[in-house]
Amino acid sequence: AEQGYAGAQFNLGLMYEKGQGVLQNYKAAVKWYRLAAKQGYAPAQTNLGYMYENGWGVHQDYKAAVKWYRLAAKQGNRDALYYQKNLQKKALDIGFGTGNHLKLLMERGFQTYGTDKYPLAFEIVQNKHPEIKNVYNTSLQNLELPQNNFDLVFFWDRAFYTPYEDLERTLLQINLLMKPQGELLINFRAQSDWLYAKGL
Repeated sequence: AEQGYAGAQFNLGLMYEKGQGVLQNYKAAVKWYRLAAKQGYAPAQTNLGYMYENGWGVHQDYKAAVKWYRLAAKQGNRDALYYQKNLQKKALDIGFGTGNHLKLLMERGFQTYGTDKYPLAFEIVQNKHPEIKNVYNTSLQNLELPQNNFDLVFFWDRAFYTPYEDLERTLLQINLLMKPQGELLINFRAQSDWLYAKGL
């Protein structure tokens, strides 16, 4: 490994990552993966991307993860193709409120989009989370988004407050926006729900 052989550097990185024959040390794993990855060794590029994605031995950095996954994927590395695909998922938050869900989704590697018709919510997100882009101060009905585009749609508190007569139309629109295997996270609390009675 110290003589610059990428395969040996990768194997040493793997041993440090897993704690096999040495004490587990993510920083040492990153060091050896990086040396092999810079030589174009696809398995090391994939593993280095994974370390960045999870924040093991480095600051969590999804952009760096995607960079290394892409380099390995160009060489046909199947693991890199899988991880890269997961990091490029898109999520839509309808009624984003303070932006906390958008922030969480972004930290999980999603490309995030959000809509909220309340100006105060829009202002809060711009001030509290300036790194969050693609937020719109309008209702879902007034927003033009491509169909079959989202892997995840988050429709939480806004679903609870949507009048029944508008709910079916909104759900049909969500269905058009979601990819065929997309997921919808929705909240259907009834007004008789104890949380509602407590004012929560």
